[in-house]
Formats: sequence, C-alpha cells, structure tokens
Amino acid sequence: MKRRISLIIITIVFFCSIVLAPIMLIAMPKKEFSENENRKLATMPDFSFSSFAEGEYTKKIESFLIDQFPFRDYFVSLKSKLEIMLGRKEINDIYVCENGYFIDVYKKPKNNIDMIEGVNELASSLKTAKIQLMLVPTAVRVYKEYLPKTAQSYDQMKTIEEICSSVNAKCIDVSETLFSHKDEKQLFYKLDHHWTTYSAYLAYYEFCRNNGITPLEESEFEIKVATDSFKGTTYSKVNDYSVSGDTIEYYENPDLEVDVYYDDTDEHSSSMYEFSYLEKKDKYSFFLNNLHSLLTIENKNIDSDKELVVVKDSYANCMVPFLANHYKKIYVIDPRNYNDVISDFVNAHEKVTDVFVLYNVSTLDTDVGVKNIF
Repeated sequence: MKRRISLIIITIVFFCSIVLAPIMLIAMPKKEFSENENRKLATMPDFSFSSFAEGEYTKKIESFLIDQFPFRDYFVSLKSKLEIMLGRKEINDIYVCENGYFIDVYKKPKNNIDMIEGVNELASSLKTAKIQLMLVPTAVRVYKEYLPKTAQSYDQMKTIEEICSSVNAKCIDVSETLFSHKDEKQLFYKLDHHWTTYSAYLAYYEFCRNNGITPLEESEFEIKVATDSFKGTTYSKVNDYSVSGDTIEYYENPDLEVDVYYDDTDEHSSSMYEFSYLEKKDKYSFFLNNLHSLLTIENKNIDSDKELVVVKDSYANCMVPFLANHYKKIYVIDPRNYNDVISDFVNAHEKVTDVFVLYNVSTLDTDVGVKNIF
C-alpha cells in the first residue's frame, strides 16, 4: 500500500512538473548560488556556433535547466523522502543510517601516495621543526554499527595504517580515543561530515599527551551552544526537510585572549569564531571564519614563545582553538588556497618547533590541498 501511494504521488508531481515547470522557469528569477548545496549554480550560457557544434553548449544548457528548475530543492527533498519510505538506504553517496545519521560512503582510496609523498617531502625540507600527522577516521568507521546492512564501506583503518607506516613523521593515533568515547557523547554531526567539537577536544587531549603538554580539562572551559539548527553537507545531498538540525557547541576559555590575523584579507579579530555564519547554512564556518590560506593566532596571555604550524583540512578548524591555549603563535595553513611553499614558511620562522598535519581520512581522495602539502 505504501509503495502504491508513493507511486501515485510521484506521478502527480511528474505531471505537474511537465506542465508548469517550463512556464515557471521562464518567469521566475534565476539564482546564482545555492546556499543549501554551498555552490554556484549554472546560469544561461552564451550561444555560439562553435560551442553548439562541439556539444559544449548543450551540456551547459542541461546544467542550467537542472540547477534552475523551479523549486528544485523541494522536489529533491520530496524525491529523497519517497526513496527513504521505499526502503532505499543510499542516496547520492550518502548512507541513510540508524539514529538519524546521514553518513558519507567511503570507498577504497586511490591517492594515498599523494599524502605520503607530500608529508615526506615536507619532512625532508624542514631544518629543525618536526612533523606530526593525525589522520581522523570519520563517522563511517566510528559509527559503523549504524550503517545499513548492505553497506560495503572500505575500512578507514587500513588507509590510516598504510599512510602512517610509510611517512617520515610521528603519527598521533586518535582512533582508539574516539572508539572508546563514542557512547558518551555525540562525536559526529548527524547531518554533516565533520566531527563535533567534543571529538576535537578528545583529539586535542591526545595531541597534548603525545607532546608533553598538560591539557585543559573540560571543566576549565565554558561550553556554549552556537546553534541547534545546523544542516550540513550530508543533509544537502539527501535534502530531507523533515529532519531536525544538529547542535554546534564551542569551548571557550575565559582566560584566553587572542589576536587573529587573516593574511589573505589583511584583517585582525579578537575572536577565533565568526558568529555571522550562524545566520547562514554553512554554520560550521563559524570556526576560524571559514577557509583562509593563512591565519595567525597569537596568545596574548602565555609566557612561552613556542610556535606551531598547523597544515590542515576543515576538521582542524574546531580543534585549533584548543591548541591556541598552549602556543605563543599558531600559523594555520590551508593548502587548498596557500600558494607559497610550506617548508619555506616553516624554515623562516625559527620559533616553530612542530608542524602538525591534520586531515580526516574520508576526503583524502577529493581534497585538492593534499597535493600541495609540500
């Protein structure tokens, strides 16, 4: 009965879209950016006989029609909801899991060698600083018991073992810490691919333990709720409007005073958080004010002159505020946007004792910054 009702709804929606969509496509204003998908949308391409002859114009028209389809997000949401009702457990490379989790599919990686070569080249080019590597398993491994029975996810621990056994760097294992705490508090967002701030705290604790640093206890922070309506990347691929958002927390040390300098925009801030992002869909960018090629965080309260370079993907954005409590300066480099040679930067800063490379395992094959680590 449920399947029959779903088919009837699909038929009605399809008929209405055929009749009304062309009219609305012409009449409605065109969007240039999808906040839900966090990407630019295709616009009407300019016609030329050469692009038409080569088939390029047709491809661009197809992209334009798909991206500008009237009420596209709502139709995608309806489609996803119906697929879930029919028992489908994988939508757009997202597993529909137990306990309300939407988790990225993880396939056997092809580009581990890029990470290995990048780390080794960086390590060999450093004069005095030492390199440390933390590869973070994601929800697909930590919460593997939530996955559908039909899921065929490659084991991320094999990826971590392959890379860590081949790099000339100290590997900090955070996996066991995450596994042992997964029943205590939420470690990953249900509707996004990032780890939660609590997970970042656990990783910070492990980093400190491996570096002879006394970490701050949770009780020493004021734990605040930034938002309770976060719907991130995995949500956008499923687009099920019926689910509730995640809660983003941040840990604030009332005794910490910082100056944050954004090299690419030549701006200063007294906070490691940008609250304006909480009014947008991309709420995770609240941490460290989204993506910047280079930013410097100076601790104004500390007596030590030790400095740290963090080379990272976005997982580090909610962990760096913890590390800022223990270094005079932290230089945060995002290889996706950084155009200079990282080893040259490190060697030019004599007080830098360590380079901390932090990536999540799931995006090693897709993160363009991996090839730019050196």
